[in-house]
Amino acid sequence: KTSYIKEEVDENTYHSTLNLFLEMANQMDIFRIAEIKSSLKRIEYWLRDFEIGTTLKIIETEDVIKPVIQLSNNRIVPLNQLSSGSLQLLPIIFFLCTNLKHSPQYFIQQPELHLHPRLQSKIADLILDAISPTFIDFYDEAYVELSEKYGEKDFLGLEDIQRYYVPAPDLIKEDSSYGDFTIPTHLIIETHSEHIIKKFQVLVSQGKTIRLWSEKFCSSEGIKLRDALSIYYFAKDKNGNTKAIEMELDDNGFFKTETPKGFFDESLELNRQLLLGRN
Repeated sequence: KTSYIKEEVDENTYHSTLNLFLEMANQMDIFRIAEIKSSLKRIEYWLRDFEIGTTLKIIETEDVIKPVIQLSNNRIVPLNQLSSGSLQLLPIIFFLCTNLKHSPQYFIQQPELHLHPRLQSKIADLILDAISPTFIDFYDEAYVELSEKYGEKDFLGLEDIQRYYVPAPDLIKEDSSYGDFTIPTHLIIETHSEHIIKKFQVLVSQGKTIRLWSEKFCSSEGIKLRDALSIYYFAKDKNGNTKAIEMELDDNGFFKTETPKGFFDESLELNRQLLLGRN
């Protein structure tokens, strides 16, 4: 579909949530506008990073609502013209960046579906940004927008101010606050992507740290990603029972125990067969 009759869109649909989110931007509370802008900027950052587009928009008429994406060449396209991978990833980006239901945890199944391997590895960065976002103050932009809504002149001269969201944990201050926004404390990801796991291994080997948020305020100290990350491999035993095997990483990003067969070793085995085939 490219458009939806408003009367047929109920409150639990994804497109209604988009509409609700953009409608909230019309309110007159400057602090809430700044919070909404922060979420919008985060969405725009990840849309660009995953090469989906630059902006998510809603086009409305009296009876119809139409979700669209603005591409990097400024062309506007309906959602059904995006790739299947982009359509799969778009709601994940949206809900992690807005968390409209104030959920402390998310369960995400196979976010890598239909994505290029290079983009699959970026999912690890998105996950980290979801639980350890950077606080960037968009109050000035909210002030300009509110001035325009009231039809008043911007006497502070802030018309040209425009900021963008960039994941930058080093900019997070101890007293940073996201106001009413709820930052997830747990993300549970089911994946078959070796690229996502490998990216986490690389980040651990680089000594990546994250700043966790509690009670809407940033924690005073960063913790190592290795200590915040748990990886479980689900495999069947000889009796056909599925068991969860914890795969702990060391400081160099390598697994401390032998990895189960059939996942990480599969690409190595195919490369071995390829070399043997060439001989």
